[in-house]
This record gives sequence, structure tokens and C-alpha cells, in this order.
Amino acid sequence: MHYDLAIDQNRISKKIMFFSCFVNEILSINVTKPLVAPDATCILRSPLANSSRYNKIIGTYRGMVLISVPTSMLIWNPSTRFTRSFCPWSATIIAICEDVFGMNLYGFGYDRSEDNYVVLQIYLSKRDTSHRALLYFVNHDSWRDFEDDSLSTITHPSVSVHQGSMGLYFADSLHWITFNYETNADVILPYNIFESKFYQLSIPDEVELQDYSVCCLRNIRDSLAICTVMHDANWDYMVDIWEMKEYGVTTSWSKLTCMQVSNHISGYMLPACSSENSLVFVNNESGLFATWNAMDETLEYTTFDHVLPFEHQMIVCEETLLST
Repeated sequence: MHYDLAIDQNRISKKIMFFSCFVNEILSINVTKPLVAPDATCILRSPLANSSRYNKIIGTYRGMVLISVPTSMLIWNPSTRFTRSFCPWSATIIAICEDVFGMNLYGFGYDRSEDNYVVLQIYLSKRDTSHRALLYFVNHDSWRDFEDDSLSTITHPSVSVHQGSMGLYFADSLHWITFNYETNADVILPYNIFESKFYQLSIPDEVELQDYSVCCLRNIRDSLAICTVMHDANWDYMVDIWEMKEYGVTTSWSKLTCMQVSNHISGYMLPACSSENSLVFVNNESGLFATWNAMDETLEYTTFDHVLPFEHQMIVCEETLLST
């Protein structure tokens, strides 16, 4: 299955942003420009700068960022400063608060059939078999609550998933890494917004997630990709990237690259995004950047100020350069 991305990729600005609920400043790095360029970085003021409430990024799409705060959510456009707040359906808030073993998955995407931004919240309960999903329509300011049998066998994955509650939007669908306890297999759970349907995708046959320390989903080279981290005998670690060359066809998984990283660098260098001839890696603890050049297979490290070690979130925010 091939998806037409519609927008010229040269007209897309990719920005990596570092958030922390402990500081009011947000570091934004435009990775479509040389990282050493003076205009590649800027400091933004948090839309919750005057709030003392804990907040967390749970989604991003088309330059918009979805932020969760206790009992409410906020949509924010860093470029235009547009914000909109809304509250989850009250009955679900009560159920979630009472179920300490429950799990929430979130997604933020776009329904092209309705020309509408949507927020998806999946509530997986370990004491209630009625696995529910909530779909919020931004333009209509309305929620739709529904159950789906596809969620009845889904639970936590067998490995630590980096930012695992935040769905990756790709090809009209939101994606999470989960575990199907009926088939005893780690799977990718997509929700197709256009078709209003959940389904499951297999991970690469060669990948056993219980053997890895960390994994994540990414959009690499305009393909759905799964990235894994495994320590070697010297306690260095290997970062493998597998890409699904034909979306929806699980036999099309192919290893894109394998990168060895020294254990002298704390945390993990995880892939963030790609450009025409390079991959950008970001350390999940320190915010250290590494640009891997696919042409000569060289790695160049870059550091930035204003990244709070251990207590930050990193997101990739794509903005179209076309006027809207």
C-alpha cells in the first residue's frame, strides 16, 4: 500500500523541540538547516509558563502540539501562538483516576475526510474488559466514545518504549507499540483515522523486543520505522533501525542501518528524524545531537544549551512552508 504524501518534502520544516514542565523556556531546533547556523535555534516561551501544574506532551502534527495537564488538554501552535484547551469526557476521567493499573495511549492527527484535527485517547483497563477509545474533534469541540474488540487483547509491551503513550501519526493512522497477550507477540497498533478502524501490524521477524533495552517508532525517510537499542558485550550499545518499505505490508520490513554508540555517553542516542542524506539522533537524557551522514557513514555530535538533563521531553514538529 503506497501513500501519497501530497506535500513536497522540500517544503516541510522539521523542528526538534525540548520541553520541560520545570522551566518556562522551550528550545526549538530547525534540523532542515545546518545545526551551526545562527537561525537554526530559538527559544520559545511555554504556553503554560504561568501555570504550576504538571504537563506532558502527548502528540504533535502539522506544527501543532498537544499538551496534557491534569483534567484538561491544550492544543498549541508554537508559530502562531494559537491555543485551545478542552476537557476529556468526565466519565472517563473518573474511571481512569480510580484504576491505578490502567493505561492511557494518546494520539493527535488529522482527518482529511472532515478537514478536522482529532485527538484519540485509548483507555486500557486491567480490571474492566471494556477497552474504550475516545475521539475528540477539534473543529466541532465534541467527543465520541466507543468500544473496539481490537483493543481487548492489547496491553503493555514487553520492553520500555520511549514516549510509548504518544502515538506516531503516519499514513492517515496513529501508531503505538503494544503487546497482544492472545498471540503472545509485541505488535504495532494503528488506528486509521480516515477509516475509523483499529488493526495490528507485526514487527520485523528478526526483532524480539524482550532482548532490547529501549525501542520507539519513528517516521524515517517517509517510512514507518521501528528503532531498537541493545547492549553488547562491552556494554556499549547498538541502535538498529528497521523501515517498512511498503506501508501495511509486514514482509517489507528491512534493516536501514545499525549504529554502535560508546557507553561513555549516558542515556541512549535515539533517532529523531531524517533528511535527504542524513539521520538525526538525540540523546534521551542529555539532549546531545548526532547527525549520521549516510553518504560517508560519519557521525557528528552537537550540543545545545537550555536542555534540562533527565527532565525533558523531545518531540519532532513538522511544519509546512506553504501558506494556509
